[in-house]
Amino acid sequence: MYGIFFSISLEKDAFGNPSISQTYFSQNLENLVPDTADLWKDLAGLEDMLNSLSEPKEKYLERRNKFLNHLLGRFAEQLTDYGMLTVRLSPEKGKERLIEDKLHFLNNYPQISAERGQGFDYAIPKEFYHIDNLSGLENRVAGLYGIRQKESDWLIFSSRFEFSETGGAWIILILDAGDQPLFEILEAFSSLDNAKLSLEKILLIAADPSNWGIAGTPGDLVLELFLDDEILGESVKKRFFIRRGRTGFS
Repeated sequence: MYGIFFSISLEKDAFGNPSISQTYFSQNLENLVPDTADLWKDLAGLEDMLNSLSEPKEKYLERRNKFLNHLLGRFAEQLTDYGMLTVRLSPEKGKERLIEDKLHFLNNYPQISAERGQGFDYAIPKEFYHIDNLSGLENRVAGLYGIRQKESDWLIFSSRFEFSETGGAWIILILDAGDQPLFEILEAFSSLDNAKLSLEKILLIAADPSNWGIAGTPGDLVLELFLDDEILGESVKKRFFIRRGRTGFS
């Protein structure tokens, strides 16, 4: 009887708690029944044994997905097509993945629902098409089909872009064909992830010829990349040559 009431008291966790690994809850009586220490055997593994007896893993995956389906149904949402394909490809791993994706969708539903009609914001000149500026439709479709946001380690840059750490700060250098520093980004970043995400934006800025300029005096000229009068980077090599309208380094 105690176990039944204990399970009922924790049933709410089966809906939204991402850290649980069961939907049936049990508790041993070790600390509840006095003078029974001699009756217990293998206390270290008792809890895991009780959990496996009360709810095998396959049963947990099935019940947890049903709980989450109930929550999705309250908002007239479903992951049916994606879910059927995922489970067909990998029954156990697919159900585990579905639990993660449903929890992620539900936890972000206030934003997903509020922004479902919101498009890409063209009024933010410095954001461009970036992970911080996605349309509401894109976020919604990604949630419904288990498409997870890509992290910075998905960004693949040419070997000419060098990331290096100095004194806890990450800097970016662009190398020439001889692997010598050619151009440097002036900002130092707190982490490698921030450096990669920032370089993605900087490359979009660099694609616009109007964001480039030459400063300095003859013999000490600097090629600069800027945006809104803010200098983002400059050339390491200072000596320029101009030949028939073409500018280069010597």
